[in-house]
Amino acid sequence: MDITLKAACKSWMERALARNIADVATEMRLADITDLATMIQNEKCSHISDFINSSTELYFRPGTLKYALTASIDVRWESYPSVLFDMEFCHGSVTVFFKIILQHRRASVEVFDAHFEDDGLSPIDQARCVSHALASQVFASPEETPPPARCSRHARDNARH
Repeated sequence: MDITLKAACKSWMERALARNIADVATEMRLADITDLATMIQNEKCSHISDFINSSTELYFRPGTLKYALTASIDVRWESYPSVLFDMEFCHGSVTVFFKIILQHRRASVEVFDAHFEDDGLSPIDQARCVSHALASQVFASPEETPPPARCSRHARDNARH
């Protein structure tokens, strides 16, 4: 297998993920950095998981993006803090393990592993599978976004009419 092709396809997957989770990263950066640091330092995995779920619920279908139980924060005197979360994207036959790195004005994504039900896929087909899986799990418009959990069914039904 051509290493250059594998690297190019990994980069393509990272760009597809980054494009699709940009709104999630923006939502995550709204959190108070000291609260995030406290959760990470005290290893409050359930709190971090809740934080990530609440950040993703308006943009992805439930259970698609998950916290992978590892987080860290890099705090230095000469720069803004940087927060890293290990994440999983799961849909159908595709599971992608990646890191999301949140910084002051930007976020980045680093894919470190991907699993596919079909072991015989080429790197190009793997990248296509990830792209299609992402596209099918992202809420494309406000009409597709589920109503907030606290809304009653009656209120949701009236809002549609």
